[in-house]
Amino acid sequence: MMKTKFSNSLISAALVLLAANASAKNHTATDQYIVTLNMPSVLADESQSRAEYHQFIAREISQQSGAETVKVYYDAISGFVVDATPEQIESIKLSGHVNSIHKDVSFTPKKTFVFNDWGISRIDQRAGGLDTTYEPYSDGEGVVAYILDTGVDLYNSNFDGLFRNTGFSANDGSLNGNDCDGHGTSVASLVSSEKFGVAKKTQLVPVSIYKNVAECETDRPNADLSQLEEVHLSKVIDAIDYIQQDAQSHTMPSVVNISFTWWAEGPRAGEYDIDDIELMEVALQSLIDNGVTVVAGAGNDQHDACWNSPARMADVITVGAIAKEDHVAIFEDNLNNAATMTSYSNYGTCVDIFAPATGVSAASVRFSSTSFTGTSAASPFVTGAAALALSNDPTLSPAEVKAQLIADSTKDVIEGLEVLPIPSPNRLLYVGSEAGNGNDGGNDDDDGVTPPTCETDPTLCPVDGDIIALTDGITIAINGESQSEVQYSIEVTEAVDELKIVTANGTGDLDIMVKFGAEAALNDYDCRSQAAGNNEECIITAPQIGTYYINAYAYSTYSGAQITASLSNDTVTPPPTGDGNLSNGQQVTEISAQIDPVFYTIEVPASQTLNVIASGGTGDLDLYVKASQQVSKTNYDCRPYNIGNEEQCTITNNSSSTVTYFIMLEPYRAFTGASLSVNY
Repeated sequence: MMKTKFSNSLISAALVLLAANASAKNHTATDQYIVTLNMPSVLADESQSRAEYHQFIAREISQQSGAETVKVYYDAISGFVVDATPEQIESIKLSGHVNSIHKDVSFTPKKTFVFNDWGISRIDQRAGGLDTTYEPYSDGEGVVAYILDTGVDLYNSNFDGLFRNTGFSANDGSLNGNDCDGHGTSVASLVSSEKFGVAKKTQLVPVSIYKNVAECETDRPNADLSQLEEVHLSKVIDAIDYIQQDAQSHTMPSVVNISFTWWAEGPRAGEYDIDDIELMEVALQSLIDNGVTVVAGAGNDQHDACWNSPARMADVITVGAIAKEDHVAIFEDNLNNAATMTSYSNYGTCVDIFAPATGVSAASVRFSSTSFTGTSAASPFVTGAAALALSNDPTLSPAEVKAQLIADSTKDVIEGLEVLPIPSPNRLLYVGSEAGNGNDGGNDDDDGVTPPTCETDPTLCPVDGDIIALTDGITIAINGESQSEVQYSIEVTEAVDELKIVTANGTGDLDIMVKFGAEAALNDYDCRSQAAGNNEECIITAPQIGTYYINAYAYSTYSGAQITASLSNDTVTPPPTGDGNLSNGQQVTEISAQIDPVFYTIEVPASQTLNVIASGGTGDLDLYVKASQQVSKTNYDCRPYNIGNEEQCTITNNSSSTVTYFIMLEPYRAFTGASLSVNY
């Protein structure tokens, strides 16, 4: 995604004063809600600017509606938490700056463990048969690992000298991530501790999403652990938000371990609202997009890991579990009983790698060791391995960390995967002396999957200046090194209603530019899509007959992505217009709108600079302008954010052909008597 720097001095220009204060009604029945905001594109690349914008809008909306602001998120998502009545929520919905509202809900995460030293011994050697040594290729120094869990026992001698700070409790907002439950302590010890840890020198930050109880500090043996299980969505996002803010406060590479899951798909998907799950995933994706590696357990439900969140996320490193003797994970009591030797670990294509997880030794809140079982144990092994990789090369991106762990893994040694209902990658975590250099751990056929060829993946064998022809509706694989550009083409041979180019899947970050009649370039295109990640889309309505060229630009190295170009003869609804297509120098007067926006279009020749000016009248309109695509409150190239009706957008058509610009006048408050002028 191509990014534009934004100066903090321009923050005030991006902040819009909301409507005049409305008197708040006094209601006693309130609930907590998460309010997400439409983020101005001018703030897209400035975390501090976004945080200040969140604070500003939260304050103004609260003043307007009478709702109480409980928490303003820094950067994990664009939004804040309010305590509000239903009437106040209805008032908040009217704000043009609000994207969505989620009622805060209670989750019960599946902590993926059951509660010996064989685990750490297994991962530094290729062959089975365990020794008594552990010799990794790195020590994890200079890396920070965030343990998103029940907290970590701050007084446990296993962690002497390893805490970067005392962490964070999302439940009460305190800088105290102490653990009363024990789960997080065991997890953390497998990431980094002198006795049990994979990365012996990695710094730890405990981040608790669970309720704590006073007895944790004063009388832990008699603490009522039944109070710990309730977790709220707003607290999970608050914890992720803390991690993002803290990770930006230092220069060390960071990794997060998540040893719990929620059902998102499959037969138990209805337990939680998918919109709530996806909001949490948005926050996690923000972490990853900001360079923080995220590792999660696959879950212990004996089903497809793609049904669980965050295990299903493409950019998360998802970890399945193995038992002793390199068998896919089974409970120890069933080890010699063929009838019950089934996997408790989730499996399938969403699993990236497997690690030891049945009866491994870990620390506990009682200072002694405990036997730890479940993908909760497998995940921190891989988190520790990620810390080793980042210690060895701090410049690695999350996608590159995942790629290295997969490349280093020992292939085709896990038994029992062949009897599972769906295919799973046969990769066992490896951190021995051969790791760290991308060495392939054994088998050339990559877990039985046929390697891609030049025919199935043309980008593996590029020819300088070559253009890869796409076929209508046929998806092909694409990969690209950072800053590279790969050209594709699609022929339009007859009149159709729509040409759609989409990319999806894989890791990394690509952008696409589309142009008719000539190769597309970074600054020469008819349509451009530059979202974070690989999910891009360009839609050309009523495309011309001839050749369209697509430039797949690697903002960062991407792999495993796919591209599809589709021609459609479905009826296309033209973009709405106000007084039709405007012409150069035209002015429209006496424009009014109460609720629905007013739309216009204008054709701008190549290399011309378009000026769109709204002025006059009463009320408060918002101006939005978008090139080549229908404009909306979330899809625009220019959005001034001024008070009243005085707004202006100036955009240059950098392509070599005429471009249609779509203009929207959105009534932030009802407006009358406004004027709109356009010129280039």
